[in-house]
Amino acid sequence: MRFVYVTAAAYVSIGLIYQAKLIKLLTHMARICYSLLLYLLSPLLVLYLLLRAIKSPDYRGRWAERFGLRRLAPCDVVVHSVSMGETLAALPLIRAMLARSPELK
Repeated sequence: MRFVYVTAAAYVSIGLIYQAKLIKLLTHMARICYSLLLYLLSPLLVLYLLLRAIKSPDYRGRWAERFGLRRLAPCDVVVHSVSMGETLAALPLIRAMLARSPELK
């Protein structure tokens, strides 16, 4: 009869292997759930965008810009701001740049 001695270190390493596999499985499941949720909510997003477009013709006219379907006009400097706060914060910078170099577009 042969005896196999298992040390505590072996149990720890086996536990770490199973823990790593569990983390990988949970990460994969989270990604699947996120993708599924995104696909299920996409029609609601389209409906929301259509309602906004009906209310505001200006909003409808700039869809190509919002989704990156239209090319920007050639220019020297692009200042990218997303929110209204960022836009208001960028105004002094833009004014200073134009005052210093009026030839900029």
